[in-house]
Amino acid sequence: MRITSLRALRLCERYSFVPSLSFSCYILLDKIFDTYAGPVVPDEPEEESEEELEEESDEESDDGHKKEGYYQFNLNIIPFITPDKKFERGYGTELVPYIITTVTHLNNVREFSNSNLHFKLGNNINLQNTQWTPIASFNGNFDGNGYSISNLKMTYTSNDSLGYGLFSNNNGTIKNLKVTANINFQNFSSGYVELMKSVGVIAVNNYGTIENSQVSSSGNDPMIYCKKFFTGAVGGITARNYGSINSCKNNGIIYSSGDTGGIAGYIMGVIANCENNAGLYYTYVASHNAATHSVGGMAGINYNDITNGKNRSIILYGGSSQVNDNLLQPRMAHITGSNYGTISGSSWSGGTVNKGNLITFSWTQNGGTYTHNQALYVRDAATGLY
Repeated sequence: MRITSLRALRLCERYSFVPSLSFSCYILLDKIFDTYAGPVVPDEPEEESEEELEEESDEESDDGHKKEGYYQFNLNIIPFITPDKKFERGYGTELVPYIITTVTHLNNVREFSNSNLHFKLGNNINLQNTQWTPIASFNGNFDGNGYSISNLKMTYTSNDSLGYGLFSNNNGTIKNLKVTANINFQNFSSGYVELMKSVGVIAVNNYGTIENSQVSSSGNDPMIYCKKFFTGAVGGITARNYGSINSCKNNGIIYSSGDTGGIAGYIMGVIANCENNAGLYYTYVASHNAATHSVGGMAGINYNDITNGKNRSIILYGGSSQVNDNLLQPRMAHITGSNYGTISGSSWSGGTVNKGNLITFSWTQNGGTYTHNQALYVRDAATGLY
């Protein structure tokens, strides 16, 4: 069987086969490469007729080898099998990533998460509302391929050092992913307590890149429900962003009592072209000074850069029974509650910041009198504190 390199490699790619030794074919010398890590299709060569290929292939040099410009070697096409069937198929390379089609495959990512490998969803995956443990650390490339991971469920557990999210620490790239989630602490029944838990649906901490992804609620329940607890950072996409988040959307309702953003709780990295399309509700926790926390459509607190952020929904302190209480509210605004960085190109058409009863509070400390004017911190504007 005589085939050009292009035909051979396309055949490998089409059927997810790997090369081994068996039958003869001819490969153009200028298409030989050092490391073969899966089917690679070279650039399209100039088209030649079958008659021309046959004539060239039959020509031999004086030493019995084929015509100069071609190299004869043996190639056997064998079915591809991944070690231990950890994934549907693939090599973990950029061109031939590991394909994930089941919950088992998704869980198997944990075994390779510290490697710079490539993973790709092959279809939608339903986690069936079974308690999820975050993938601890991810350093590779995860392509959702436009598919969704649905019914991600997490409830309070005492063994939660990883936080609450699909991934705990993302050091790689996550893209083209949709996640529906229900993360709540209602199963913890000790009343109002300070748990200081961090929640981010896609990643608790993002040190890498998250792009073109979105999150939403599973069914009719809020996406994140931490109503009884003084939580840490809470964000629709990530709790803390140290890296880059681009073109992402939050479509899920969030109840929390920590620094909360539709995209991220804290921003130490950059956010660009993101949208918040669901309500953010900061809930009252007894004996806790809400004014120390911040809530915004993009982020609770921004320490770096937000570009082209959009808030399309309500930002509210508590519920109807609490919004008019004579209590200091958290710092709230459309884009970020507290801003120590830069904001540009942002908008909030259709968004609402429910200001409630804004009060001025004075106190004495270390021999001095201090005043907190709530109107400076809860604003129908891009930022609260500025």
